[in-house]
Amino acid sequence: MTPASVSASSGVQAQSGGVHGLPSSHGQVWREYDIRSYCLQVQSTKRPQAAVVDWILRETGYEVWHGEVPALLCASREKVLVFHTPAVQDVVGQVLERFLTNGAQPVGINFRLVVVSNPSWQAAWLHALTPVKVHSQGIRAWVLYREDVSLLVADLRRRPDYREHPAPQLSVPNGQTTVVSATRARPYTRHLAWRPESWPGFTPETGFVDEGFTLEISPLLSSDRRQVDVVLRLEIWQVERLVPLTLEIAGGPGQPARPRLEIPQRVQLSFHERFRWSPDQALLIDLGMVPVPIPVESATFSAWLWPFATQAPRGNVLLFLEVRPLSAMPNDTPNMATPSTRFPRGY
Repeated sequence: MTPASVSASSGVQAQSGGVHGLPSSHGQVWREYDIRSYCLQVQSTKRPQAAVVDWILRETGYEVWHGEVPALLCASREKVLVFHTPAVQDVVGQVLERFLTNGAQPVGINFRLVVVSNPSWQAAWLHALTPVKVHSQGIRAWVLYREDVSLLVADLRRRPDYREHPAPQLSVPNGQTTVVSATRARPYTRHLAWRPESWPGFTPETGFVDEGFTLEISPLLSSDRRQVDVVLRLEIWQVERLVPLTLEIAGGPGQPARPRLEIPQRVQLSFHERFRWSPDQALLIDLGMVPVPIPVESATFSAWLWPFATQAPRGNVLLFLEVRPLSAMPNDTPNMATPSTRFPRGY
């Protein structure tokens, strides 16, 4: 096996060559990439190489590893092993360059999850927002300067219907994933446990169903740290109401029991996108008029702000996201953000 340098300037090293017994009719080559320097810096997980594989799959697309070209991709804390065509190997090398050039340096993440009763704020602010492409239906996104974020949030906070999920600044190793969630368990009468030895012959059993939100954030800096790719996965769950189910059970003479079960009527929003922009700007995502992800009691919203206050509340949900390296490189200069796109080959 002949040693070969894939990108000596970035520290991404590989061994390449043919491997006896593996079919190479499409010109596949075998390469071993050394990722020990990155994995040794990650203390937040026992398998930091899993994130490396995830980003390779996002960049190359999942289908290239399961098609008609015999291929292999696996990783340990020491090496990434790849058997594929030179074109795919080049993409793998570019991804690994982003890991090894920046290492596992912490990436700072500021986010706000905001809810207002309607999207009327946009009438005064759309001129300051630069649209970015979003593939999820009914969802829009923009980039804006950090100063404009402060002004926009201050404007929204003057509204009586403003709600925000408080969150501290997060820190995540470059390429890894952090999770933010706020949920509560909603109790309901789930089942009847039969107790024939005692009247009325059954005992209600309580179940729980979660409502709230979970947000996964995965940032990966470019080699020069002038851009950042971020994969977002957001799940919102809400219990709209508990549908009653009344049962009639024979009890004592002339005394039928009428216990009631409850069937949760739930709604869920799933959002999974990849964005790319410059860290000197912020990303704003408008999820539309959707279930309120912040666990609140419907009664806390006045009827004139939330016309359906007797039902589960709906609102205009906004996600503000700012991502930046926590240590600056020498001679760093601001760079204009470019419209982001989710790569068509995968998340």
